[in-house]
Amino acid sequence: MRKRALPGRRDLRRLLLVGLCLTGLAGGAAAPAHAERPLLKKDGVQTEKVPGGIEGACGVAVTSDTIYVSDYYHHGIDVFNSSSGQYLSRIAGNPVDGPCQLATSASGALYANDWHEGVSRMLPSALGFDSKNSTGVAVDQATGNVYVNDRTYVAVYEPSGAAVLDEGVPLRIGLGSLEDAYGLAVAGGKVYVPDAADDTVKVYEPAIDPTTPAAVIDGTATPQGRFVSLVDAAVAIDPTNGHLVVLDNLQPGFEFPQAAIEEFDSSGTFLGQVAQKVIDGEPGGLAFEGSALYVTNGNSEGAGLFKFGAYTSVSSLATQSLLAPTAQQLAPDAGPSSAAAGPEGATQALRLSAAAAKGGSATVTAVLPTAGTVTAAGRGLTPLRRQVGAGRRVLRLHLAPAGRRALARAKLGELKVRVRVTFTPDAGAALSARKTVIFKTYKGETR
Repeated sequence: MRKRALPGRRDLRRLLLVGLCLTGLAGGAAAPAHAERPLLKKDGVQTEKVPGGIEGACGVAVTSDTIYVSDYYHHGIDVFNSSSGQYLSRIAGNPVDGPCQLATSASGALYANDWHEGVSRMLPSALGFDSKNSTGVAVDQATGNVYVNDRTYVAVYEPSGAAVLDEGVPLRIGLGSLEDAYGLAVAGGKVYVPDAADDTVKVYEPAIDPTTPAAVIDGTATPQGRFVSLVDAAVAIDPTNGHLVVLDNLQPGFEFPQAAIEEFDSSGTFLGQVAQKVIDGEPGGLAFEGSALYVTNGNSEGAGLFKFGAYTSVSSLATQSLLAPTAQQLAPDAGPSSAAAGPEGATQALRLSAAAAKGGSATVTAVLPTAGTVTAAGRGLTPLRRQVGAGRRVLRLHLAPAGRRALARAKLGELKVRVRVTFTPDAGAALSARKTVIFKTYKGETR
């Protein structure tokens, strides 16, 4: 998560609706396809009891009596009573990083994925499961097995922490078909994984084929005609009907990006979009308790949690919009793109979109004319090299230890890095372009 220093954070506390929002919708049949979903809400959680408030609610998990909310900037997980909304305690997490995506098992075990770091069991006792740069965690409620998104595959562990084996080797779901995965959901023998490399949700049935998707959901039936950005995405499955919900960032590169909540049935057919948008915490958090959907909102002091009740037709209720402050877009870099003649003399270009910095990490989106190799380098960065296909590709950059130290020493809490991206097509001349990325700190942390 490691957010940028957010301007006007104290003012945002007054502007954002903070806390759990309870829905008062009446029950009823599912809405027809393509209908927007309405939302009613009211204050519910006693956020005034949370030490320092909730800062960076980037994950949520719910049991029959307890709500767990990631409190990234406080390096912990806030615990609430699900019926009264009473704040109970804070579970201490990683003192260096902080927890984001959460998952619980039927037995009450709690698992946390530190932002782009490892996955650990937090309750009933501490136990490390995966030390990779993970971006999602989920639990199969039937078996208790723990699924961890390791970006290019999903690893599976028994509740004891032992790796689940496939023909004598650790099971790797999606290996070879996942490229830049974030978020995770598991239900009914299926594994749902958003892949930001092509902005689709890939659905796997590991018992049949662990590496090839059984289905791919591309979002073409949504109001925007596609998933806009699944970087640091979140997904969840409604246990009462098998429906999939996806948190889609509609404004990648914005300081406070709006995100849509979109629903699909078990066959992947688009059913509708919740009329109320939330602020994407990059990542966001989704969780079900029965048919009630919980969604985190925001990445600052104004971060909170919302509860959506039964879905119903939009025609009977007016759409409400109480969450979003004025979005502040990150300034795009003014540097020119590179162009070169292709193998047949056609002009090709390497286009870089606005970079989204997240402290020790950043993303730069490149639009590539064909398949080839892309590299990225800059002072203080860990060099990147990837084999990629044509189209829109999200490149994730990380500060090397020297870069993190430089950021910690920066007087203004900012470190500007000039990134050079070079694309070498399988056939043709190399292309290059530059992008300035600004890394920032907050309260002494590397954001």
